[in-house]
Amino acid sequence: MDAYKAAYNYLDSELLKEGYNCSRFQIFFLLYFEGPKTAIQLANSMHVTRGNMSMFLKRLLSEGLIFDFRNEGGPKGVHYDLSHKGRRDFEKIFPKHVERIKKYFPRANPQVKAFLASLIKLR
Repeated sequence: MDAYKAAYNYLDSELLKEGYNCSRFQIFFLLYFEGPKTAIQLANSMHVTRGNMSMFLKRLLSEGLIFDFRNEGGPKGVHYDLSHKGRRDFEKIFPKHVERIKKYFPRANPQVKAFLASLIKLR
């Protein structure tokens, strides 16, 4: 658990230098790679309460980094997705974050490193 905390604290502190924290980054990551989600879906994926998720989403909406809409053909409720601004912002910091992880975990096997590198190229 101490190793997890140390890694989390390091990654969080580095993300803070770019205006993110781990929670904010995780929302962007989920929306970028998995597409639009409801607040409940995001909360479940992040293992947080719906109330905490509402606070995050309101902040991101006010900053113009995400937008909300109703998806008539999918799960009920309001869905959220990255705006063009949010997508550009995430694409700017994501490669740096992957490089940080690769440097922080230098003994990860080549398959793990290749997988992390491939994430940059998915979109």
